[in-house]
Order: sequence, then C-alpha cells, then structure tokens
Amino acid sequence: MKKILMTISFLSAFMAFGEYSAKFINAMRKGADTSVEIRISDDDGSPVSNATVHVCYNVGKGRSEVFGKTDGSGVFLFERKTNGYGEIYVTKDGFYNSESRFSFIDMGNEHEVKKGKWQPCPLVNYVLLRPIRNQIPLISKYDGIDIPTTNIWIAFDMEKGEWLPPYGKGSSEDFSIFFRWNGKRPNEDFDMEMQMKFHGETPSAYLERKRPDSTYGSSYMANTNLFDIYTFSWSSKVVAGKWEKRYMNPNYEMIVRTRCHTNNVTGEISFNYGRIKQFSFMGGWNGKATSGLAYDFNPTPNDTNLEPKR
Repeated sequence: MKKILMTISFLSAFMAFGEYSAKFINAMRKGADTSVEIRISDDDGSPVSNATVHVCYNVGKGRSEVFGKTDGSGVFLFERKTNGYGEIYVTKDGFYNSESRFSFIDMGNEHEVKKGKWQPCPLVNYVLLRPIRNQIPLISKYDGIDIPTTNIWIAFDMEKGEWLPPYGKGSSEDFSIFFRWNGKRPNEDFDMEMQMKFHGETPSAYLERKRPDSTYGSSYMANTNLFDIYTFSWSSKVVAGKWEKRYMNPNYEMIVRTRCHTNNVTGEISFNYGRIKQFSFMGGWNGKATSGLAYDFNPTPNDTNLEPKR
C-alpha cells in the first residue's frame, strides 16, 4: 500500500511540473543561484535605510538564513543559491515589523532557469515598513461572543463590550445587529443573514484595505471625509449540501463613528471613532448563535487616532 501511495505522489508531482523544463525541476530540488532586490519603503513611499533584513530560505534538503542592512536607497540585495523561495523579515527601531516572501516556483511560465540562475534576475521585491506614529490606549476586544437572541434588532456597546439590556450591561448604542437564522445546524440546510446598522442621520462607516505585510496592518486614523455607509449585510447558507457564504472581507476593516452628540451652546458635533477588524457569525450545534468580534474603540470624543498601544 505504501509503495502505491509513493507511486501516486510521484505521478502527481510529475504531472504538476510537466510543463516545466528539466532545469527548472532540478533547480527546485537542488537549488539555483538567486538574486532578489529587496526594496524597503514607508507609507509615503520613501526608502528606509539601515533596516535589518532577515531572509530564511531552502537550498537542497537544508534550510539556511542570512542577515543584512538596507543601504541609503532602502535596498538589500539577497544573492544565494536557493530552491526558489524564501521568507523575508524586516525590522527597525521606531517601525512595526514586516514580513514578505519571494518565490520563483509559483505556477506560471514567467519563471525559468537560465545559465544556472532563477529568472528574472534580479527579482524586485517590495516590502512596506510602517512607522510607529502615535500609539494611545484604546479599548480593544478580540473574542467569541454569544448572540443572545435572533430575528430582532439588538444593540452593542463597544466601550463596555456588552449588549444593551435586557441582554447585557451596555448603556450606549454604538451599533445594532439583526441576526436572521432559520435555527438549523451547520450540517443541515441552514440559512443565516447578519445585518448591522449605525445610529444617526449621517453615514457612519467606511471600508479600509488592510496592509498584510506589516504587523500593524490597520489605518492610523479615521478619515472624516470617507464615511459613506449606513448599513452592512452578510449572509451564509447551505442549500442541498452546497455552502454559499458572504462574510466580512478579511482584507478590509470597517472604520466607524458613533455616539453623535451636539453641544447645545456651541452647536459643535462630536463623535467617537473605532474600527471593526472582524465580524463573523454562526448558528451553532447547540442551538445558539455566536459571533467572532474584533475591534478597537477610542473613548475620547472627536479623537480620530486609532493606533492602539499594545
């Protein structure tokens, strides 16, 4: 049986790399010369000099690593014999850590081996190194929570991390949800929809793309000119064994403003700002609804800073 499985694995590998040359396959197994121009820049596109670059890579059946510093142009040139891929880790005081990867063996004809070198030579790899700007204490939550009831609107207090009465001890309505669920288990033909809305007469949210290379991939501040959304809606269902789901896009975060107040004397309007990084939902096996909720909340009115101090 073991021999049969090994034969199947060999045939699968042969079929997967059948479109590539013998040089490519040999380099993937034993290594070929690699040249990667690693370019480090900050949020403004300016090069970051004197950053520490740590590259981990495979060559043959072993694994190795190399350390170096970026030059005045924010460049570190990695030149080693590799199997065609590696991980890049970048650090510098005053910046958030970043990581990336390079690969010459991703499926595609753009990579080949010529004269013993992986192509293209050099490969240019861009890495974003984000500066630490103004970290402040925020109220942060990353937890699974029970959704206390379904098919009615219920409100959540981001500062206290609580549902409003009668389901919790919250006091301010930062957002409300309506979780529609037919009550069936995940292995059945279940049907769920999550609606979220914010209170007020002005748009209260917008979506911001995350920066996955950095350990701090979120936005530094809320942009008061971008709010354009009142409500969100996601759904998940299984019909005849087929799962169709539309959750919050993990590549984006939701920037929100809540607690709109008007000063009766000056007429000044104030808000509180926050971000929702994740909002998943599920109807469980035990007949209860649950959610995975991750957010940061700034309790200071009109302070748009969303860079948390960890």
